[in-house]
Amino acid sequence: MTAVPGAEPRTVTLICDECGDTVNAPEVAHDEEIVWPRLGPLGWSGSPFAAGQHRCPQCILRPPPHDRLPAGRPQLGASYDLREHADLGIVVITPLTDVDAEATVVLRKALEQALDTHRHVLVDLHAAEVIDSAGLGLLVRAHQHAKRRGGTLTLAAPSRYLRTVLHTMRLEGVFDIAENATAVLDAHRGTEISGR
Repeated sequence: MTAVPGAEPRTVTLICDECGDTVNAPEVAHDEEIVWPRLGPLGWSGSPFAAGQHRCPQCILRPPPHDRLPAGRPQLGASYDLREHADLGIVVITPLTDVDAEATVVLRKALEQALDTHRHVLVDLHAAEVIDSAGLGLLVRAHQHAKRRGGTLTLAAPSRYLRTVLHTMRLEGVFDIAENATAVLDAHRGTEISGR
């Protein structure tokens, strides 16, 4: 999102990072402050910070671009993909959109069920560019849930933006983070083989 001074006093014009459309809004906080409480009610999605990607309400309703979906998955309108690897005791949940307030509504139930039935849950973030405060809260609660049950919650392939948010919020040391889902599954296969 780009914010420029509005025509009226104490207003700004917000420019969507995705489509370039503009909307006038009440003045929002400066870059170093949290702005989500002001943007959320206006229907915007994206970063909880002034600096970072944001999408207007119209872009939230559009399906994600085809190049942001996992290969071989025809579910353009789907919000996540879930794959159970029973032999490894792990479930892989792949959000197919940004992890924003809208996505967390659907992801919450899937994560809770996965954590209740499996010891290990992997959240593959390769298709998510942005996370907002609702998505971050969801992942923190899921991590705590896994820890209470003696399990793990691993994040795979977070974007540079997601890594920056985790670092800024001092959460990069809280989560197990992997370069990609394949590495995590291979590590679990190795554990299974050595444990036999």
